[in-house]
Amino acid sequence: FDPRPGLARQQALLAKLEQALRAERARGIAGHWSYELAHHTALFAVYRRERDAFRRDLEASAPPTDAAQKP
Repeated sequence: FDPRPGLARQQALLAKLEQALRAERARGIAGHWSYELAHHTALFAVYRRERDAFRRDLEASAPPTDAAQKP
């Protein structure tokens, strides 16, 4: 039983976004006709939001450390 199934889904989404960003970056570098800067920028903005949300959720689901438990 995984107590954090949402994190696994977020991780899978981040992997897909990273793959899409790599492909978009490669199109831009190659000068491909289908490359659009606006699409690349929007894709990167979505990636950053999802990455930040994942980090927040990961920290929130982590067990408290000894330092956090001391007064």
